[in-house]
Amino acid sequence: MMPQAHDAPHDLRRALGFGRRIGSHGARWLFVSFCREVSRFPGPLRLEVTPFEVRFSDSQGFLVVLSPLCELFLVSIGPTRSFDVRVSSLESFCTALDAALRHFLEVQGRPPIVSRQPD
Repeated sequence: MMPQAHDAPHDLRRALGFGRRIGSHGARWLFVSFCREVSRFPGPLRLEVTPFEVRFSDSQGFLVVLSPLCELFLVSIGPTRSFDVRVSSLESFCTALDAALRHFLEVQGRPPIVSRQPD
């Protein structure tokens, strides 16, 4: 089966359907939320749905791969996929989304987001 390119909301719905593979209702909701958030990143993003994963990418080197598992999903970031986050809670969701956004900004050549810690 060839990957499908994202050109319409139908393709996003197909990607969101992968969430059904996740047994945990909470992790499934986080998967759907993560897909929706990444699909809102500015610029033309390509969405590929394969039998085992969902890929968000662009022509400049941005790549985020989501792999749904039994009770969680794995987020791999970057072309080397050297950074993975196992998402099963709101905390790990935020970590993965923050990493995806930082990667997106880095690839776009935009200044990094500086996290401010409470005093």
